[in-house]
Amino acid sequence: MKIGEVINWIGSFSSVISLFLTLWIFWQIRKLKKFYVFVNRAPELLVKIQKQEKSLSKYIEDFDNMLPSIKLELGSLRGNLSSLHIVVGKPLKDSIRRVIFLVEQYNRSQSPSRERVEDIQAELRSVLREVENAVEYERLVK
Repeated sequence: MKIGEVINWIGSFSSVISLFLTLWIFWQIRKLKKFYVFVNRAPELLVKIQKQEKSLSKYIEDFDNMLPSIKLELGSLRGNLSSLHIVVGKPLKDSIRRVIFLVEQYNRSQSPSRERVEDIQAELRSVLREVENAVEYERLVK
């Protein structure tokens, strides 16, 4: 083997290693960005969603008179849940999708009922607990 072939082989090998190293660095940056967005954006969205959940509780007390307000609050809740859906990890996406689906079904239904709003609230509380626990876990672990 000549010296030129050895240099060519070393150059090719180092190019392949640098490609993998670059891809690994991009992957780590992507994970760091997701962590930062999740830990900083999710608590803000949780506060908004909790306020909306409390408003729904007040509206349910006088369900028949507050029906338009409930629909508006659920529409706003759907928007905030969609924003939260973007920043959470894969395990939480299904739970959030389930609540969004319930809200969409309620807004499409011709005969809105108090029980359906209560079902949405129950699912929403469950999702809020899941997301709060995930945020706390991420803060503690990383």
